[in-house]
Amino acid sequence: MRILLLCSAFNGLTQRSWLALRREGHEVSVELAVSEQAMVEAAELAKPDLVICPFLKERVPAALWQGHRTVIIHPGPPGDRGPSSLDWAIVDAEPEWGVTALQAVEEMDAGPIWGYRMFAMPAEPPRKSALYNGPVADAAVELVVEVAGKAADASFVPVPLDYRSPEVWGRLRRAMRHADREFSWSEPSEDIVRRVRAADG
Repeated sequence: MRILLLCSAFNGLTQRSWLALRREGHEVSVELAVSEQAMVEAAELAKPDLVICPFLKERVPAALWQGHRTVIIHPGPPGDRGPSSLDWAIVDAEPEWGVTALQAVEEMDAGPIWGYRMFAMPAEPPRKSALYNGPVADAAVELVVEVAGKAADASFVPVPLDYRSPEVWGRLRRAMRHADREFSWSEPSEDIVRRVRAADG
């Protein structure tokens, strides 16, 4: 298939996704999301069968997702929404976390689910960069390959996001603010370490 990787930066995860898809025999192009116009024009030029966003901070323009199947790789379990997923996972000492592939729709992180991967969180509070470049990236690359395989199957239909499902246990969380990272030296040392490491990177 012709696949367009749309990203905020050609970071390690995007590079790994590019390599994995090429190994699967796909024709892969990459476009940096510098503006809505650039994203739309990239899709018009590439004429992709599928658009995958392994690392995207910007909103996908409606003109793009309405015209092309566009899948977002989100660093949170099914139902998790918001820009500070890993920060909250570390601060809240979540025992398990995940990565979800979901289709782009008007509402951020609320589209139908193409697949997900779960992993155990380290007992020791992880640095956010280590979490992202380790278990999150590993799960994300697996999902990218899975999404490409499902996109080639004409009978595949992604599952609508349904918070009544036992598999959907994430929730919408606001962006973590400076005040959320503040602490007192009288607090337990693990709580302090978690706030510091959640801000890593």
